[in-house]
Amino acid sequence: MARFKHFELSEYVARERALVGNDVFVTQRANNRLREMWCAAVFSEGYENHIGPCEVEIAEEDEQRDYDFLFHALGKVFRFQVTEVLDEGRKRNLEYRTGNRQHFEDGVVAEKYAHERLSRAIENKIRKRYSNSNELHLLLYANFLGKDASWASLVANLGDLCREFGSVWVITGAELCCI
Repeated sequence: MARFKHFELSEYVARERALVGNDVFVTQRANNRLREMWCAAVFSEGYENHIGPCEVEIAEEDEQRDYDFLFHALGKVFRFQVTEVLDEGRKRNLEYRTGNRQHFEDGVVAEKYAHERLSRAIENKIRKRYSNSNELHLLLYANFLGKDASWASLVANLGDLCREFGSVWVITGAELCCI
């Protein structure tokens, strides 16, 4: 496993992503690990910019552990697992193969939809019954319509589910919050 400062990990991911191409980065399972690294880079950049210094320790190959990366901050090491949360029924690979990259508008209120998508993702993780789940931290990449729900609303509606884990964080391409 290699240890990175946020900008080092961002640069690494950008180089690797350029080598494989954006469509391949997004669509092929072979790049799942690289996408997890991208999420860890976005998370660590937001954390460093708004909270404090941190580093990410991550392997280039998925070693099938109950965590995807180790997060070093506050003099401690936190085990994180990454989950991408998509619109229900959305087939990201199909979008890229067919060239149809439109947004999937379903007409529901963004706040309610965000709660539904995120709560399902958290519930799926709870059902896996990880040992020591209270020491595992979740990083949810909200890659769906309606991802702009307010932090206060997320805490009010998802706080009870999140108690199963050490912490639950949500990132978008530009936002970061801890529920």
